[in-house]
Amino acid sequence: MKFINREQELDHLLDLWQRPGAQLVIVYGRRRTGKTTLLARFVQDKPHLFWIADRFPASTLLGDFSRAIYRLEHPDMMPSSDLTYPDWEMAFRALGLLAQERRIAVVLDEFPYAVEAEPALPSLL
Repeated sequence: MKFINREQELDHLLDLWQRPGAQLVIVYGRRRTGKTTLLARFVQDKPHLFWIADRFPASTLLGDFSRAIYRLEHPDMMPSSDLTYPDWEMAFRALGLLAQERRIAVVLDEFPYAVEAEPALPSLL
């Protein structure tokens, strides 16, 4: 598959990845313009958590996000379907602890859907 018109953005992400310390990058724009593909291409060879929110209740999203964190920490194990952190703050703290151990790319795709379900998410993040 040819990667068209995103080389500059990919180079910028790679430059940020190589800098010391944590980076927060917000990728936004119109729908159906290749943002998800760009981010998937960027993380493909890096330790990463790639989570895509959907229009579900906050508890469902928290469970899904919790299991994504578990899979990042235990790539050879499948999490229990009922595994979930007690709240979003605990989930973000767990992810932060993993990031202290090694550099991790975290992609929260379709984040506005998660915020619809849990309006406090931007503040917790």
